Amino acid sequence: MNGLYAFLTIIQGLRDLLLLDVKAFARFDATPAGAGWSFLASALVAPFHFLSITLATGDSDGLNGGQAVVLVIDYVVRWTAWPVLLWSLCPRIACRRERYFHYLTVSNWFAATETLLFLSTTLVPVIENSDAVLFTLVFSMLLLYEWFITRCTLLVSRGTASLLVASNLFLGMVIARTTQIMVGG
Repeated sequence: MNGLYAFLTIIQGLRDLLLLDVKAFARFDATPAGAGWSFLASALVAPFHFLSITLATGDSDGLNGGQAVVLVIDYVVRWTAWPVLLWSLCPRIACRRERYFHYLTVSNWFAATETLLFLSTTLVPVIENSDAVLFTLVFSMLLLYEWFITRCTLLVSRGTASLLVASNLFLGMVIARTTQIMVGG
C-alpha cells in the first residue's frame, strides 16, 4: 500500500504541476533516495518513447540490431547526462545540493509526462501540414514547464533558470544529432 500511495502522490503532484501550482513540489520526495527512485519514470515510459520514434519515422520494417542498440544507449544517456552535468554545475550557480535532489525528482517524473505528450502529438490525426505547429506548441509549453520546475526547485533566478533550461536543451540536441549520425541519418 505504501508504494501505491507514493505513486498516487506523484500523479497528484504531476497534476498540480501541470496547473503551475507551486504546492505541487511538496508532493515529491526531495531526498537522494527519492531522486534515485524517480529514474523509475524512465523505465515506465520507455515503451512509449520507442513507440513514438516508430510512429514518427513511419518505419514499419523496424530497426536492425545495431540501430536498436544505439537508440537504447541514446535513451539512457538522455536520462543521465543532464543530471550528471547539473551536479557539477550546482555549486557554481549557488544551488544547494539538497535542492538538486528535489529538482531531479520532479524533473524525472515530469519527463515521463513529456514523453506521453510527445507520443500524443504523433497519435493525434492532424490537419495537413499542422503537425509542425502542434509539435512547436507542445515543445514551447514543455520548455515553460521545465523553466518553472528549474526555478522553483533549485531556487535560482529567472535568468539562471532560463540558462539551465537552454543548456539542457542544447545537450539534448547534441545527443540527438550524435545518435542520428550513428543510426545513419
